[in-house]
Amino acid sequence: MASFSYELLGWGYWDWDLPWAKTEKQRKALSAILANVRVYQREPIALSMRNQMNRPSRYNYYRLGQKPLVTVLRKLEAANLVAIRDGTPRFARTPEGEELKPCVSFFTASEELVDLAFEWIRDNEFCRVDPIFLELKANNKESHLLNFEWDDYTRLVQKQMSEYCEYISHQHIMIEGKPLGQLKLVRQFKDWAGDGSFFYGGRAFEYFMGIPKQRRDRFRINGDKIVRVDYPASVPNLLYLMMTGERLSLNDDPYRLDGFDREVAKWAMKFLLNTKGLWGAELALNNWLNTEAENPEARGMIAQAIQKVGSSRMLLELVIERNEPIKDCLMLGAAMGQHYQWLEANLVFHVAHQLSLIGVPALTVHDEFIVREQDAELAEMVMYGTWPEDLPELPEAPWNRSRQTKSEVV
Repeated sequence: MASFSYELLGWGYWDWDLPWAKTEKQRKALSAILANVRVYQREPIALSMRNQMNRPSRYNYYRLGQKPLVTVLRKLEAANLVAIRDGTPRFARTPEGEELKPCVSFFTASEELVDLAFEWIRDNEFCRVDPIFLELKANNKESHLLNFEWDDYTRLVQKQMSEYCEYISHQHIMIEGKPLGQLKLVRQFKDWAGDGSFFYGGRAFEYFMGIPKQRRDRFRINGDKIVRVDYPASVPNLLYLMMTGERLSLNDDPYRLDGFDREVAKWAMKFLLNTKGLWGAELALNNWLNTEAENPEARGMIAQAIQKVGSSRMLLELVIERNEPIKDCLMLGAAMGQHYQWLEANLVFHVAHQLSLIGVPALTVHDEFIVREQDAELAEMVMYGTWPEDLPELPEAPWNRSRQTKSEVV
């Protein structure tokens, strides 16, 4: 599935006389839709069909309006020129109370509309501006996109992601029997500090990342079988690296608690990394245990562990004690948890970019790399042998505060 590109337009739309576009804003919207159809043809194209704010100018070079886009698409649907599938928001339920699987809205062009796209937009009228590979979202319920000014870091991310996606898009990658096609990974940051800084979040999402692990083994890269290599206990090990200068050895798992499955500590650590204070972590863990719709198997395992040790607080304290060297990184709140995710995302995409520069195609799924079998050893060498240079530093990060404290003592 492709994502609607706001970087595409057909010139001369203001002179069009079509029943699906009466105003100039609608004609511009139709032009952008046809330009996308010209590129993606019969491939489904994801686009929100909700009534929402227009995208800011940084991500919307042609100033396309959300309302005209939806209006024109609905008219094309009525004329049987597109088929629209409306998405399902997160946490939506059936009338019977059953939770629905979230999905995005998308439209698929008919053969007739594909022909019209080439008829109404000639080669010399087809316009494309450089795509944007990063987004900054407001820290509110709606997560509105925010404008931003380019700086050294955002220019680095833009260059890195542009080169990586360009390389991957020229590889022959099959996802469960279907070609991957054009890849555009957009790194999504969130303005947790309210100052427009790019210190939080930074992951990118594509549909193949949601495919279960066992099914990812069916992927093929340039006709070759793949393997999946990842960073064990990715975020905790990054925190060990930042606080002590070294990751834990492969035999020293931060999720290892005597007498428990490692998944117990792994789930407990999620709450310790993203909540404020021990009381907050305990409250969040208990609330999660009472959420019937979410991961019943894991909740049952955690409930048994809590029963064994006596309380949810005692379980959390066991995980903290096990990871004493990174204790100062825990329970600092959701914003700091997002900064840890930012650190991980910078490393992952730096590695993916470096691999592309040496001719190794790699798909990323959070902390995992999907590579050809013959590239696995080289991929691991790059994973553990490189680090993103010139990253900006967040002064409040525990390792920076620790360094400042030590310098003051000296």
